Amino acid sequence: MQLISSMLCAFKGATTSAWIISSPEDADVIVVHGEDQDERIANWKSGGRLVVEIATNPSFEWSEQGALNESFQLDYPFRGAQVLALLEQLETQLISSPAINGVVEPPLSTAGDNVSWNFVEALRNLQPSSYSDVWFVACDANSPLLWLESSREVYVAEPAVVQDIRSGAVDLTELILEETPLKPDDLSERPAMELIWFAAYYASDRLAPWLDPFSRYRMTRWPDFGSIHPPVTQIRVAAALSADEIDVGEIAARARVSLEEATRTLNALSVCAVLVSATQTRPARLLRPKWSVPELRGGLLALVRNVRKHLGLGA
Repeated sequence: MQLISSMLCAFKGATTSAWIISSPEDADVIVVHGEDQDERIANWKSGGRLVVEIATNPSFEWSEQGALNESFQLDYPFRGAQVLALLEQLETQLISSPAINGVVEPPLSTAGDNVSWNFVEALRNLQPSSYSDVWFVACDANSPLLWLESSREVYVAEPAVVQDIRSGAVDLTELILEETPLKPDDLSERPAMELIWFAAYYASDRLAPWLDPFSRYRMTRWPDFGSIHPPVTQIRVAAALSADEIDVGEIAARARVSLEEATRTLNALSVCAVLVSATQTRPARLLRPKWSVPELRGGLLALVRNVRKHLGLGA
């Protein structure tokens, strides 16, 4: 099992699909020991899951029943080329499944219907302030719901409100940000990226007004998933976008998620300054990152030049 995990890491970028390790509940492919008698294996097979059986006993033979239930076998020890070929077979099998074939039409853009994006647009257009003591408050029915620091670094809200934001149980579309001199001191500050991500994710099941349903997108860097804690389906979408320029329909197919999940995650990524389209050279109208790479000077610059020269990358 450790060998499989190591090979998946080594093959990153070498396969069309972006393979990641996940729990059995979320996985499309289950890897088991060939002689494992776990009762769940039969359920996985009958449920349409692809099962890879690793045989460590030379006398072990792939059963006819296993073959009928779309099992795949690897004889340990196995070579990297065998695993790579197996991944291609698995990918072909997954793409040909009815669930993936059902994704045929890209979602329409919400251009001209921006009501659901009012709050997200307010977040995107908020001009950061250099003063950390400037805060904005968003009220729901004249009651304060959350407070956002002007730098867009942190926000505060009641724990129950935070959970509602993360689950989409609270409607943020009509919230208006207003500058306020005060904020609660008894609430813990949380990364604002959490608020921004889920506000965009739950805003609509159709593409954001600034996205083109027929454009191809790719991800230039990973967002701060440490503060977002997304489910595995959203990580799959991000992994697919990090590998190639693809449109929303291809995202759903490669990440093996529903078209709605691909659309919502693409919307969320679009406000994190990590997406570019095939016709763009840099992100447009997106939240700008708050960090930059310092200029190399002195001995460090010389060291980097020597390393690049040694690797044949030029000075």
